[in-house]
Amino acid sequence: TLTNNLVAWRLVQQADRESDIPTMEGLNASLQHYNEALQLDPDYLNALSQKAQFAREQSRSVDRAPNVIWPEIKASAGRMLQVDPSAWPGPYFRWITQLFYEWDWEGAETTFQERRARHADWPVMVAIYLRTVGRFDEARGEQDKVKGLNQNDLSLRNHSAAAAFVERDYPQSIAIARETRAMYPDMIYGLEWFFHGHYQLGQFEQALESVRQARRLQDAPFWMALEACALAKLGQKEAAVKILADLKAMSGVGRYVDPYPLAWVHLALGDRPAALTKLREACQM
Repeated sequence: TLTNNLVAWRLVQQADRESDIPTMEGLNASLQHYNEALQLDPDYLNALSQKAQFAREQSRSVDRAPNVIWPEIKASAGRMLQVDPSAWPGPYFRWITQLFYEWDWEGAETTFQERRARHADWPVMVAIYLRTVGRFDEARGEQDKVKGLNQNDLSLRNHSAAAAFVERDYPQSIAIARETRAMYPDMIYGLEWFFHGHYQLGQFEQALESVRQARRLQDAPFWMALEACALAKLGQKEAAVKILADLKAMSGVGRYVDPYPLAWVHLALGDRPAALTKLREACQM
C-alpha cells in the first residue's frame, strides 16, 4: 500500500490536505496532486484509493458529470485489484461502482453478501447500501451500531444527518447538521442537510440562510440551485428564474451543471414537466 517514491508520498500528503479545502481551487489542486503521484508510481495503492474516494465524494458537489467521475473510479478499482486483490480498496470500489453507477443490483447484492460475511464494511456503508435497495428495517439496525462509533468523523456525521432525513425525522437531521456546523464553523459540512431539513419543514428563510452560507464557502452550481429553490418557495420567483438562467448559461459554455438539483428548482417553481425532463437527464448521467 506504500511507495518507495518519496516525491509521490509527499504529493499524496499534500493532496489529502488540499481535499479538505472547501473551494474549487482546493479540490482541483488535490486531484492534480493525486494524478502527479500516480504518474511517479502507478502502483501506489494509497494514491489510487484516495483518488477514487475523493472522486466519489466529488460526484454530487463539483463541476464534473457522474458519467465522467464514475468510469474513473471503476478504472481505479480495476488497477487496485491488479496491484493487490487482497487489499480492501479494490473490492470496495468495484462494489460501489456496481451499485451507484452500473446499477447492477444482482451483482451488487452478491458482492454485498460476500463482504457482509467477512464484516468488511463499517456500519455506515452497510446502512447506506440497505437503504439504497429499500431494506429500511435492516438499515435501522446498522444505524444503531453507528452510535458507538467516533461521532467526530465527518463522513459519519454526514451519513447520520442523511439517515435521519431519509427517515423523515427532519428535526433530528437539522440537529445533527447544527452540531456539525458548531464543530467545523469555517467549513461547508452540515449545511446541505441543514438546508434540506428546514426546506422540508417549510422553514424557507432558514433554508435560504444556510445555502447562502454555503455559497460563501463554495459557490458551485449545486448551491445556486438550492438557493433558487428557497427563493421560489419564498415567492421570489423572478430571482429564482434568474438563477436558473445563470445555471443554463454556465452549462452553455461547457461547465457541468447537474440536472438533478435543477429538477428541484423547476418543481419549486411549479413546473412539473420541466422537473421530469431534468430527472430523465440526470438518470442518463
